Amino acid sequence: MSDVEVLSAEIDASQGSFIHLLRFELLWDHPKFIALCWAMHNAAKSKTKQSSLPRELSLLFWYCGTFVPEWIAQRDFRIGQPHIDYDRAIKVLRTLGNGWFGDDCVLADDEFARQLAAQ
Repeated sequence: MSDVEVLSAEIDASQGSFIHLLRFELLWDHPKFIALCWAMHNAAKSKTKQSSLPRELSLLFWYCGTFVPEWIAQRDFRIGQPHIDYDRAIKVLRTLGNGWFGDDCVLADDEFARQLAAQ
């Protein structure tokens, strides 16, 4: 899937998207998380120097930085999924939000790849 397709599916919480699985099936799909993170990273890189941000994408960045950490903090969510480093995942999502909403806070691809790999 292209970044645009990934972001669109996540914005809509389409069936099978990371957000859909997380919210409705209490399932952390790590490959979909990685795909979402790269799509968000690339979107943040492309917005550099723009004076306004697309609302739908801004909502997705906000949602990932606020709702996802709250949702995965629930004890019931983590049962059966102890292999995920949720704290690192939250750090990645917050880094992405800083890159989207901040001025020139987007990480270089290699640094972002290191953050994701540490996950």
